[in-house]
Amino acid sequence: MIRVDTSATIDRPVEDVARYLADIERMTEWTDMTASRRLTDGPTQDGTKAYAEVAMGPVKLGWTYEIRDFHPHGGFAFSTITRNALGMDGSIRLTASGVNATKVDYHVEILTRGLLRVLEPLLRSEMSRNEAGELDRLKAQLETRPVGEPEPIRTAEPMRGSKPARATDPAKRKQIYEDLNRRFAEQVWSIWSWFTPWSIVESSNVHGILGPDLPDGSAPAPGLATGHSLIGMWVSK
Repeated sequence: MIRVDTSATIDRPVEDVARYLADIERMTEWTDMTASRRLTDGPTQDGTKAYAEVAMGPVKLGWTYEIRDFHPHGGFAFSTITRNALGMDGSIRLTASGVNATKVDYHVEILTRGLLRVLEPLLRSEMSRNEAGELDRLKAQLETRPVGEPEPIRTAEPMRGSKPARATDPAKRKQIYEDLNRRFAEQVWSIWSWFTPWSIVESSNVHGILGPDLPDGSAPAPGLATGHSLIGMWVSK
């Protein structure tokens, strides 16, 4: 086992640091992980499971871990739950240091099995150095971002794609869109606070600029906020 303990003070509020660290998919930005993905739905919390992967030359080593002892503004612990050649246990703890600074204490225990256990004495120095450097990258990542910058919107499961699987269940899709709407409301990405009168001029022989009738026979919406739809337009002679 290789143990690494390091700490750093980041010039960002503890809320910003905690929010960034809880985004498992972003761990590749500041750790040596080449892949990091959530395996369970919902926000990061006790019991959240995730997959991590690192590259050692041409060889990729992965393991599954679980989040425990999670605190929204205090960090969390993590423990490997699979018996792979490589795994990592540890914790990352946050302490507010004034209004706009956060002390980060990072503890990692690198677990090796099989051939890696035999090679551990040779790898110890490099692995320890790499783990210690992760807080430097975390500090650089966060301190180049504006204070309070909103995080990218992420839902529990994407509507498209195959990793993870598509959300085909109507109830799950509804929940994802509701979560997305709530996040838009929290972050206030766009506020339409006034109306701008405008008009469309068309020749007398041009028809259907709003589009065709809807499937139920009702007329299309009278707005053109997304531009002119060519579907349904026709010209009379």
